[in-house]
Amino acid sequence: MRFSALASNLSTDPREAIARARSIGFEGLLFDSRSPSLDLAELSQTGRREFRHLLSSHHLTIVGVRVDLGASGLSAKADVDRALARLDAVLNVTADLGGTVTCI
Repeated sequence: MRFSALASNLSTDPREAIARARSIGFEGLLFDSRSPSLDLAELSQTGRREFRHLLSSHHLTIVGVRVDLGASGLSAKADVDRALARLDAVLNVTADLGGTVTCI
């Protein structure tokens, strides 16, 4: 049986979360698309490769990426174009990092 964790429950710093996850025995992590220290959707292709390498060097996989579209989400009050653009960026980064889930 494989267990995964939400990275932000371990640390707000992705590197620290990765190290803690491995030491606890998790095999995968679900990352927030934005954290206080990193916006995954803003990573360049090189940054995305390095992030995947960091995970694999700790024998971890990325389960997926979680995105928060704000209080309005996709409602009539929301800036839907901006929300969809953010969602598109997160879907792309999830795929580039090898994740299988985008949690909205």
